[in-house]
Amino acid sequence: QDAHSPERGGDGARRARDIGFVVEIGDDRRHLGRTFHRPGGSRERIGIPIHQRQSGALSGEGTRDAEADAGSRARDDHGGTLETMSKLAAASRGKPGPYPVAPPQLPPNLVLLPLFHSGGQQAMLFSYHAGRAVVLAERFRATTTAQLATQWQVDNLFLLPTMVYDLAHHPEPLELPSVRSVLVAGGAVDHELRRRFEQRFRIPILTNYGSTEIGHVAGWTAADLRAGRWKPGSAGRVYPGVDVEIRDDAGRVCSEGEDGELWVRSSLTRGYVGSDDLVVVDGWVRSGDVGHLDADRVLWLVGRKRELIKCGGFQVWPAEVEDALRSSPQVAQVAVVGAPDERLGEVPVAVVVPSPAAAGLAHAALAASLIELARAQLAHYKAIRRVIVVPNLPRTAAGKVDRAAVAAVAAQGNPAK
Repeated sequence: QDAHSPERGGDGARRARDIGFVVEIGDDRRHLGRTFHRPGGSRERIGIPIHQRQSGALSGEGTRDAEADAGSRARDDHGGTLETMSKLAAASRGKPGPYPVAPPQLPPNLVLLPLFHSGGQQAMLFSYHAGRAVVLAERFRATTTAQLATQWQVDNLFLLPTMVYDLAHHPEPLELPSVRSVLVAGGAVDHELRRRFEQRFRIPILTNYGSTEIGHVAGWTAADLRAGRWKPGSAGRVYPGVDVEIRDDAGRVCSEGEDGELWVRSSLTRGYVGSDDLVVVDGWVRSGDVGHLDADRVLWLVGRKRELIKCGGFQVWPAEVEDALRSSPQVAQVAVVGAPDERLGEVPVAVVVPSPAAAGLAHAALAASLIELARAQLAHYKAIRRVIVVPNLPRTAAGKVDRAAVAAVAAQGNPAK
């Protein structure tokens, strides 16, 4: 279903409409049916047996046909996609599939992420896998999200952290009366943002950790909350059937509670398009994320390996510094990156979007206040050395903070004035 039409597919089919075409997913799980509609013209139905269409190639944050690049070294196995969705559905619903098509009175799932992003694809496909209808939003806006959620009586939302921020900080009144839970993926939600969102909407935020490469790995479900298993600040409990190892730089498996890089055994991914990086070894996929597992197989993350700042031989994780700076009421948004330094190699630099509370405050005064705050709350090597004030943080098309663009801003070396 699209965002504007209440039409539902008949004969057990679920229809998703978008401009210019209709996609029909039938009850036969061995066959994918596509109906293409040309405005003002005829419809043509094409049946594609799944065994003839088993792989696509990963390229950035989306997928494309592997057949378009015969020399590609990257393959995304659709069988792996089905496997990872099955594990997530079983963890969420408490029983394995297959699941019946939801009755008409059950509300649809609202997909807010773009379909070129793996999160949007997974959200839509997971809904069909679980038997739910789908409402596709053309693009995310806080007001549109509230309107559609109310119109369709949506009971859950799947959001990126930036979407959580926009909803929590929207200046106009917003209501999500039918939403019972929010699942967040694609990055960490800091404690202050989580508190603000949950207090404003009275809706608990659940987390799901995963990626295009490794599928769904860990998260919290409503059942976990009811059972008292939830641990604030963690990425979630590793889903049943998912194999996870934490390894150090030498490839040794770390002990319980010891930080290292997360590796996942996955049938989903073979690598990246046009990259010589070895991401799969003996069926294990390196995630690029660093963290540890506790005794309950709960995953705790400290950051992305490539985002690590090495300051004078010490390790600085941006997320920890960002959390400290967000405690200031003068900060609306912040990203911390490493900037080159002749003596220390790299130093932490904060790129900040001021909040309304900082209105009228000179940039130099704001910078001095935040540097002092970091020095008071963090170890000396973690304290930011400079602050750059910007009107907005650069973001990718999917809405995530563009770390490369932020690093370019920091490398320009223009401190706040």
